[in-house]
Amino acid sequence: MKNKMIYVIAFALFASGCSQREWEDTKVYESTIYQAKMQMQSQRYSEAIRTLENYQSKNPLSPALVVVEKMLLDAYYHQGEYPMLLAGCERFLYEHLDDPHRDYIAYLKCSALYYQAIGYPYQYLPIDRAYRDISPHKEAFFAIKQFFNEYPHSAYRTALGRHLPELKNTIARSYYLDAQLLEERHQMIGAIKAYQNIVDQFEDSDYSKDAQAALEKIASSYHLQKIYKKSEKT
Repeated sequence: MKNKMIYVIAFALFASGCSQREWEDTKVYESTIYQAKMQMQSQRYSEAIRTLENYQSKNPLSPALVVVEKMLLDAYYHQGEYPMLLAGCERFLYEHLDDPHRDYIAYLKCSALYYQAIGYPYQYLPIDRAYRDISPHKEAFFAIKQFFNEYPHSAYRTALGRHLPELKNTIARSYYLDAQLLEERHQMIGAIKAYQNIVDQFEDSDYSKDAQAALEKIASSYHLQKIYKKSEKT
């Protein structure tokens, strides 16, 4: 009987301790959320990031961590911390397949890719981006296209759609410049492939008509060459 009483008392103390800890955790969480919200409303995003990251590191198993992660991603976005934003979005989308705000997180991911493609240091350099590596533009472009396929009814489609013409024309212009260079070097197969990429993948870009005209010109030139060579033989 004595042993049973000890177990009952121990269990009561344990339950009381758990209840106290849960209450303290809830208070810390509520305090963190409130503080981060006030910091973000005052546009003190770097402070909000520190507040949220501090909670995240100290409470890695908290059931409330999902809300903190979303707020942190939003703070990264407004602060322009695009590499951190991209990494955080990819991890969140991988871990939370059924989250009701997945389209917003995917929107933030696409935005991070877009701003990394056009951002520092390129906006400060007097260069035509089409002459440079455009793989970031391609990644951003196809990520946005994938977003449209996965979230056809998302409220963020319009915002992302505004980025497509710029990305599309930069990629198409790069293909066009490559094709012209290859044509000048008489590497016609490579030139045809580059022009064809524009016509097939970026038919509504500013360079589609010129690419189609170039393909027709090449085809006509090779046709005339065949006729000329045939007439020489006869």
